[in-house]
Amino acid sequence: MRRVAALLAGLAAGPALAAGGAHLVDDAGVVAPGSCELEAFGNWTGGHAWRAVVSPTCGVALLGGFEIGVIAGFQSAGSTAIPGGSLKKTLGRIGPLRAAAEISVGFDPEGNRGDYVSTNLPASLDLADWLELHLNAGVDFEPGSRPIPTFGIGALVEPAPGWQFVAEVAGRRGRATRPQAGVRHTAGALTFDLLYSEAIDEASPGGWLTLGVTWAFHL
Repeated sequence: MRRVAALLAGLAAGPALAAGGAHLVDDAGVVAPGSCELEAFGNWTGGHAWRAVVSPTCGVALLGGFEIGVIAGFQSAGSTAIPGGSLKKTLGRIGPLRAAAEISVGFDPEGNRGDYVSTNLPASLDLADWLELHLNAGVDFEPGSRPIPTFGIGALVEPAPGWQFVAEVAGRRGRATRPQAGVRHTAGALTFDLLYSEAIDEASPGGWLTLGVTWAFHL
């Protein structure tokens, strides 16, 4: 699971594309070296507005293991695709608590300049075999703006093998807090997400439906 809080907060206005992923809150896991994930998801509102993201990510063994990804974001407004990249590394584990650090960068092709830098410290707590808690804290940097603190908290409940219920809340200073909930299903190498979110950004405060699919494979 990889967060997309910065993307959902700012894609409609142009800046901000986060570390990919249909979820607002990231976990502390990283893709294992030699493995990859290809994720694609879209958001739709009751009108004609939509947003879409494609994000391939692979694990590499460099310096103990990193997760490296690239991101492309699109929207119905018809502007140029927003490209980006992400880097994530696990920080270790103490009992049931796991932690990681990640950074994402984006580029504005129309302005021919850097568009944002997003940092995040995800932590995951395995409370039971069927319950996970995820916490995020970070800072977003955008041109012409002061650093923007970010936060998130999410829970995953697994009532049956291959099925998870998702509930999460994420926010950025000065913007509406965004709740999201839904269901995730894993079938072999494919994982499917069906999520509903309110207040994706202040310009689009209504409800948004998210459909996503992730394909996990080995190189």
